[in-house]
Amino acid sequence: MEGDKRNLADLLKDGGDSGVPEYIGPLPLTVKKRVCALKKVQLDSIEVEAKFYERVHQLEKEFESEFNKLYEQ
Repeated sequence: MEGDKRNLADLLKDGGDSGVPEYIGPLPLTVKKRVCALKKVQLDSIEVEAKFYERVHQLEKEFESEFNKLYEQ
């Protein structure tokens, strides 16, 4: 169970979960390739989303002092 607990950064670094779910095994090769392609698109999407939230965090820090001035009033 402990080996199953991996964080998002590790998954992205390693290219995702390396294990193949057993329900994919019997599928035709063309379907497996499509699943793999979709998995890559999903990981790319997660990377973009992570960059987005990193930028949101930077903006929150940038405007924090201005908000604090308003809250002090």
